Amino acid sequence: CHHEKCPGVVLHIIELFLPELQNTLRDKLSIPNSHIILESWLRLAASSKDIVLVQAIKESILNRIIKGFKIKWLSVDWKDLTTTVWQLASDKDILTRNRKILYEFHTGIEQKDK
Repeated sequence: CHHEKCPGVVLHIIELFLPELQNTLRDKLSIPNSHIILESWLRLAASSKDIVLVQAIKESILNRIIKGFKIKWLSVDWKDLTTTVWQLASDKDILTRNRKILYEFHTGIEQKDK
């Protein structure tokens, strides 16, 4: 099912993703594996035309990371993550509303990293 055609399924995955993954993993993911997971959500937030889906990613994942939500399985290289977010947000084909969300996340990461 393509994410644009089944937003309900994707929203359900987002709502359950962090808590379930956190409950299942015994050890932290490596930085590269954590980055792959985060980049997948960031790419979806950048490319989706479904505002409900993008807002769900923002609220359920991105804002939690910025607010310091303890994700015990996540290992993050903040510098690498800011570079990825900046590159995605700078794409000329991204929707303006999605770009704004990614830039806000980028700013939040930079403030968190200080």
